[in-house]
Amino acid sequence: MVSLRVPTDFPIATVAGVDVVLESVDVLPDGLEIRWHGVPGDATERMDRDWETAMGAWTERRDERGPDGAGAPPTMPGTLLARIQAHLTDDVGTEYTPRTGRAAGSDSAWESAWRFTPAPPAEARHLRLDLAVDGERVTGCDLP
Repeated sequence: MVSLRVPTDFPIATVAGVDVVLESVDVLPDGLEIRWHGVPGDATERMDRDWETAMGAWTERRDERGPDGAGAPPTMPGTLLARIQAHLTDDVGTEYTPRTGRAAGSDSAWESAWRFTPAPPAEARHLRLDLAVDGERVTGCDLP
């Protein structure tokens, strides 16, 4: 794995009051992995508290009514990070395709990781990362 230089705490956007920053871009044997995270603050704390309250109520319903009567559990607030999309280009015209991704989860409530294939070809000298929220481009950076 090779980690590309990314600007430190590169701001992507503010989504639902949560500041989101680019964390890393790593070249893997079969592709690239891009990570970003929500910066802890008032918005994340409020959403986490609201989620914990909703989860507690859902757990009570499940205990009272059984799994089928409780309805779906509340969605983790960090899933809002999935509203961000990445688009990669390089100086040789490689087509990068998103393959897998995640936004939020156990022990990674405000983290997001997305994998793209293929790995950049040896002849590529510059990689460009453009980021969008809900399909609208918000920022980008060059990754030599």
